[in-house]
Amino acid sequence: MKTIVLLLSLLMVSVATAQVFDADLELRPRLELRNGYKSLLSHEQEGTELVNQRTRLSLGYKQERLQVRFSLQNTRIWGDVPLQTPKDQNGIAVFEAYAAYEVAEDFSIKLGRQVLSYDNQRIFAQSDWAPQGLTHDALVFTFLPAA
Repeated sequence: MKTIVLLLSLLMVSVATAQVFDADLELRPRLELRNGYKSLLSHEQEGTELVNQRTRLSLGYKQERLQVRFSLQNTRIWGDVPLQTPKDQNGIAVFEAYAAYEVAEDFSIKLGRQVLSYDNQRIFAQSDWAPQGLTHDALVFTFLPAA
């Protein structure tokens, strides 16, 4: 009987607090045609083609005031590493790993490796066009007063 009461109370608590868990998988291959940079190639040189790929797995958890995100990624150029090589040059790296807590309605704290993207993104941008992306290890305090 105690077990049933405990399970029902846990169910009621989990229903009362909205919890969201999400998982995302991103596969982004990109073909590049390299035929000179800042100047044309000479007649003796030839251009080259390559395909780079970013694979990113992201896991997120969100509760009323708490948000946690963890993302792993692998970037590589197709054919760069032979199949039978035991040591891969491009391993798996942490793209994002942060926790954010909303202290009050207008104040929150975010700590960890995160994307910084502000205003018109001239100085701090997500820069997602690069194969590896751009993140920063930071502690961010956000204050948004009610208008």
